[in-house]
Amino acid sequence: MARLVLEVPLVKTAAGWLVAAMVLAVIAWTGTYLYWHLKIVGALRTLDTPVIDAETEAASDFLNEAGCRTLPYLVASLDPKRNTIFLTLVTSQIAFTAADPGEPILSNMRVRERLGEWRIEKADSPAERQRKCETIRDWWRENGAQYHQVWRVWSSQCAR
Repeated sequence: MARLVLEVPLVKTAAGWLVAAMVLAVIAWTGTYLYWHLKIVGALRTLDTPVIDAETEAASDFLNEAGCRTLPYLVASLDPKRNTIFLTLVTSQIAFTAADPGEPILSNMRVRERLGEWRIEKADSPAERQRKCETIRDWWRENGAQYHQVWRVWSSQCAR
C-alpha cells in the first residue's frame, strides 16, 4: 500500500510535466506563426506602392528569404486591379519561390516558363491580368500542399 501512495504523486508530476511541455510547444508554435504572419503581411503592404525604392527592395528581399512561407500570402494577394508594380513583384516572387529545388534559379527552365506565363507586366490588359491571376490560383489549388504546409511555419524550405 505504501508503494501505491508513492506512485500516484509521480504519475501526477509526470502528467503535469507533459501538459506543461505541450502548452509550451503550442505557445512556441503560435508565437512563430504570428511572427511570420506579421512580417509577411508587413512586407506585402510595403510592396503595395506605386514606386520601387530601397524599402520595397528590402521587403522583396525579405519575402525571398522567407521562402515557401510566403506562398499562401502571395497567392491570396493577387488582385488584377492592384497596381502593376505590386503585381509584377508578387507574380515574379511566386515564380521564383515555386522553383524546383537543386537548380540555380536563373538557369531553372521551370522558373523561366512560369515567369513567362505568370508575370504580370505593365502592358498586360485587364483580361490578361485576370487570366494570369487565375492561372496562378489554379496552380496553387493543385500544387500548394507540395510547396508549403501552413503548420510548418518554422521552415522556409518545405518538402517537395
